[in-house]
Amino acid sequence: MLKQLILDYDVRSKICFKCNTKAKQTERGEITATEYAIWFGEHDCDKNYEGPSGGMEAAAAVSLWGRSCQYDIIYKTFVSDGDSSAFRSVCGMNQGAGPYGEQCPVVKAECINHVAKRLGTGLRALKKTKSDAEKPATWGGRHKLTDVVIDHLQFYFQVSLNRKVGTSASEMRDEILSTFFHCTSTDDNPQHDKCAKGERSWCFYNRSIALGQQPHSHTKMRIYFRLEKAQIRKIKGIYDRLTTDEMMNRCLQGITQNRNEHLHSRVWRICPKHRNASKMLVDFATATAVCNYNVGYSESNLAGLLGIESTLSMEKYLQNLDKMMDSPLKRKMRNKNLQRDLEYAAGGF
Repeated sequence: MLKQLILDYDVRSKICFKCNTKAKQTERGEITATEYAIWFGEHDCDKNYEGPSGGMEAAAAVSLWGRSCQYDIIYKTFVSDGDSSAFRSVCGMNQGAGPYGEQCPVVKAECINHVAKRLGTGLRALKKTKSDAEKPATWGGRHKLTDVVIDHLQFYFQVSLNRKVGTSASEMRDEILSTFFHCTSTDDNPQHDKCAKGERSWCFYNRSIALGQQPHSHTKMRIYFRLEKAQIRKIKGIYDRLTTDEMMNRCLQGITQNRNEHLHSRVWRICPKHRNASKMLVDFATATAVCNYNVGYSESNLAGLLGIESTLSMEKYLQNLDKMMDSPLKRKMRNKNLQRDLEYAAGGF
């Protein structure tokens, strides 16, 4: 399927090393201003962007969407990781009509991984807030909003998003909120109305009720926290902000930016981002990474394309690279206990 391939890319550069070199030669008197002007008129400059670095992404997006029709391609969905200026720039093309006109608008979709990360970011920022009514220390401590609890809540949030892909905004929101209410429930105030029902439910409380048994104490849960009501309301406010109908509708497709990040990592392996590089080098690195990604290392090997006979050891090496690329990448979690929760639904034990 075409959605598995990289169809187009755009490289932006704010500097041109050749221009800088010639300008310094002019300052030192090694060449005259006339010679510089003649050279510059025939020069293919690498500088193709002016402005703040933060606007490069938006400029590249406008370029990609603007030339898509030349290849008989229409990009209907824009995947972003939040309040993306690139999406607004694309929608603002053609005096606000969008790249393809009002009859074919571009729809924004959220990366579900970044949405889950926003929960963790919001909760960690909440821990740092100070007010006259409460002490900062009340957020931390045993069975409080610790980093371990935040990691699990973020993980449960992401699991809930994945479980309800393709359903409805209300179902996805209820699944997410079930994790919040589940982890804040107590023996005196059980809140499991949104948790899964039935004898095979991940929720110990509803499962025990379905089996006609007495539920055990909530203090035996792996993850739970006890805070003041005012603090609980603030946490609930973050959940409400991330589970609006608009946000849930953007997450229903279950799209992530993993493929984009995977490509970027391949580009920076060839051309490390912490080193200065010319646009020509970045273009080469990007083109190489795209070829490797689309057809594999063996098929895109330059030696084969140039008619150079490849050795057996090189073939085995390229085949191993292809196998590594095809194998799913295991997510590295900060808290190893999260790995054990994979067999449970959100809010499990």
